[in-house]
Amino acid sequence: MTLSNNRTSSDRIPYAAATTPVTLAFNDAHYRGVTQTADGFRFHHFFVSCEQLRSTGLPLDANPREPTRAQVVKDMAKTLSLSPSRFHHWNNGITVVCDEVVHASPAITLRFEDGSGVCNGGHTYFSIVTFPSAIDTTALVHIEAIELPHDMSPEMRRIAINDIARYRNANRALAPTTQADFLGYYKPFQDALGADATNVKWHEGDSNAVAEALPSETLIRMLAAMDPLWYWHPVHSTHKPNHQSAATGSMAIHNKWYDNQEDLELNLRHMAHLTKDLFEISEMICHTILHGDMAGVPGNLRNTNFYREWLAKDGEKTLSYYKTGETGARLPNPALIMMLGAFRANVYLGKSANGEVALIGLLDNPEKLWSATYAEYLTSLSSSFNDNDQNPSLFIKSGAPYDHQLIKLLYGMRLPEVPQQLVDMGTGKRYERDPTSSTATHYLLTSPDGYGELRPFSSAKEKAKTSTETWFKESV
Repeated sequence: MTLSNNRTSSDRIPYAAATTPVTLAFNDAHYRGVTQTADGFRFHHFFVSCEQLRSTGLPLDANPREPTRAQVVKDMAKTLSLSPSRFHHWNNGITVVCDEVVHASPAITLRFEDGSGVCNGGHTYFSIVTFPSAIDTTALVHIEAIELPHDMSPEMRRIAINDIARYRNANRALAPTTQADFLGYYKPFQDALGADATNVKWHEGDSNAVAEALPSETLIRMLAAMDPLWYWHPVHSTHKPNHQSAATGSMAIHNKWYDNQEDLELNLRHMAHLTKDLFEISEMICHTILHGDMAGVPGNLRNTNFYREWLAKDGEKTLSYYKTGETGARLPNPALIMMLGAFRANVYLGKSANGEVALIGLLDNPEKLWSATYAEYLTSLSSSFNDNDQNPSLFIKSGAPYDHQLIKLLYGMRLPEVPQQLVDMGTGKRYERDPTSSTATHYLLTSPDGYGELRPFSSAKEKAKTSTETWFKESV
């Protein structure tokens, strides 16, 4: 089997790995036996030459971390060069999770389906496959192959692999973000971002992430702050608190989300369709803080300690979604999440008859809403900052800064009933308000309790009977 450099370490070093599904044969293995446990797992132990492993490779689907050329890798390379016969004495070896093991002395064959492969010993694998020349045949590596029960369901199989990887890495516990990424919990957000998914660091040592990628736990906090089901909302969550915990809670919010993947109100999957909107709104805020007209803010915001000691204390950043290529203030996470939460009442949810989110959208254009309210909003925040002795810690722990909602600042208690933008959760298609007779294709049915249904016009007669305020067309 010829391997290509199809992987990249967290420090950008290319290296080779097999791609699942795959069946790999090691033709000169030193097999040491198998133990089957009561739950049907089979644990095989054998040794192979490092050179054979280097040329054959292993898949890495089950490896939650990406390796790096750390000191331990350099030490392994030194052993392979100077003391190859001692390599398996001084090295813990590699653990793989696989779907079938067939031993026919001296060969051993391993079958790997999607999601299986090396789950521990990734740095050992990395040191072997990146060794720059043929490895002395006396260098052996111990492989423990955990063969999964053949009757496992796909879901149980995925959970088992994650648990094995998690606890085999107990010497440095896997971050919740790494576990969440392995289990596919981030997939709705990754799919929504598409090629822009590299702007988020999804797991430890994520080599695909750009240099200043947003940590995935921060993304979850941002989404939660804007979610009408997590915090107070005038239609869907009138009994819930404001979003202070999202701004100050750090990993606590991510852990709450991680532990509630089956809870339709907490798993944030409906918010995935607004992920790019979230990024654009974030950068719009950052751009305004640095460049916006602050004449409407008493004392000029940029002359205040609120601006110098909190909002803009971390300098500037280049924007990618809003006014691409321009700069904005690099806001601290509590500030950005505080402000994103002020857009929450602008989020529209249309629920189906059984209470599930069927439509998600925005009541008003975010840029229009922000332009009309940011001076009043920032004035209130600056005043609250002063009320808390200009102490950032006291300020973010006080409740008042999180009670503002921009849509209410603009419209008072009579919020718009029909959104400007919509996403159909079933199809993922986007729609926008369009009162034009020749181009509108759908109309929106709503009710005060949050019911919402987007229907295509069945006839010109039906179209004539509906209000143009409810007309929509698919966005380009």
